Amino acid sequence: MINIQRVLIVFISSLIIVIFTSCSKNEITVSSSNSEIKDGIESFINKGNTRGIKIELKNKRNIDNVKIVSFCASNQKYGYAVLEKRSQDVYLIRSACFLTDVLNTAIIKTTTGKYHLAVSSNCNIDFKTIRPKPYNKSHLFEGLRP
Repeated sequence: MINIQRVLIVFISSLIIVIFTSCSKNEITVSSSNSEIKDGIESFINKGNTRGIKIELKNKRNIDNVKIVSFCASNQKYGYAVLEKRSQDVYLIRSACFLTDVLNTAIIKTTTGKYHLAVSSNCNIDFKTIRPKPYNKSHLFEGLRP
């Protein structure tokens, strides 16, 4: 009877540990300092990678609650990271990627809207507001006229 209790206790405690570790997200948060942003992006990029790519920050731009950071990696590739502001000086690294073309574009969602983001190979960051087209009832049934 004592062995069954021990096995049950070990099983339940193992189950609780597995549940808590699987529920915790592997998020990387950084402060607004350049060195911490650099280290955070490097660890984000190198998840599961043993090579250890190093980066050099090139340019930073703020859009509402989002910070865009362009960088040059040790493998001679350029890239950018999207950081979301969580509190006064704390940012969560939402994504990081390398540029595939001369001009890489993406859509960034912030608290106030969506932006078209363009990062060039010389690490210039440009963004434009995406505005929805005005709703026009006359275009709704335009193709259904007899």
